[in-house]
Amino acid sequence: METRNEKFRRLAQKRMSTLYQDMNKIANLANNTRYEATAADIEELATKYHTQGLNIRAYFDAPMTLWNELPTDFTFDNTVPPVNAQKHILFRELATKRMENVFLDARLIVNLSNKSNYTFSPQEVDLLMDGYENKGIEVFNRFMPLKTEFRFN
Repeated sequence: METRNEKFRRLAQKRMSTLYQDMNKIANLANNTRYEATAADIEELATKYHTQGLNIRAYFDAPMTLWNELPTDFTFDNTVPPVNAQKHILFRELATKRMENVFLDARLIVNLSNKSNYTFSPQEVDLLMDGYENKGIEVFNRFMPLKTEFRFN
């Protein structure tokens, strides 16, 4: 029979893997031959992803199990005009759908914070959250332009 910790680890691995796959789909939007994102778009995606991570962490750090009220909707707030409107519209449509999938994945991860169903150590939560943050860094770095020159500051 599976222990509560083994169940936590199994489900956490499965749910984080799904989140990674959904984040990889967001990374595909870095292809600027098909899509166009403004710097404000990328900043907003990264900020909301990071904030969602802080919210996930709060559930695991709470002294008692909390009702899962993690938001799953995503909308862009910024209105920075794009250069190519058609590519930008396509980017925003896909980014919105894909971020909502990531936020649904995050909600499923929060369900693992239920202390009456699962047991986990602080180290396991740290590893889970480190994986979440590192994936965000990996994905959002794909949108950053490559440096073309070196300068001493």
